Amino acid sequence: GCKLDNPTTSLLPAKVGIFFDYCTLHPTTIGDENMRFQSWGANRTQFMNCSDGAKINGGTVAQVLTECYIRVEMKTNNDHTDGLQSQGAAGSILINRCNISCNPLGGVLTGGSGGVDAALLFADNSSSNTLFAEVRDCLLDGTNSAETIRFYEGGLTPNITYKATGNRFVRSASTPISRGSANTTPIGQIEVFNNVWDDDGSPIPGL
Repeated sequence: GCKLDNPTTSLLPAKVGIFFDYCTLHPTTIGDENMRFQSWGANRTQFMNCSDGAKINGGTVAQVLTECYIRVEMKTNNDHTDGLQSQGAAGSILINRCNISCNPLGGVLTGGSGGVDAALLFADNSSSNTLFAEVRDCLLDGTNSAETIRFYEGGLTPNITYKATGNRFVRSASTPISRGSANTTPIGQIEVFNNVWDDDGSPIPGL
């Protein structure tokens, strides 16, 4: 039930077992991310006012975010916005019943090298990673991005597997789910089913 008005990355870096319950993470000035990297979790917590909602890298305990509300903003026109970003993660990650948008509040700042990236980005893995990440029953807004969920790098190793089920996607020009181009994740390493467009409930095409 706490409100934190500074990014917690400087206060609580990578501490195993940190859990936010009914909290609001809302820096008074736009930050890079509200929390990082591994072995933390959250329930019914708001992540606001950063270019990335949070970094999720798995860790030694299962990383679970449930019923969280995530919105982003651009600090400069060189920022890339991700609702949640995973960089070289290992372990188990579950994003469950969350409301996530990568479309920045206040609009997209043009003229720089930045832009809207993804509601959920899983990338920058190595062949030594073992990762299972699941996105389940979420509302995802990828407006102004190329891809709403980026399940990348699975081509490096069969130990990187992903699952997206029961999600609702805000209809936009954004591709709902992408497997990447370099180290493209094989079809057999992704389960995708029961995902729909939010406006009319029509099914999302398969990969």
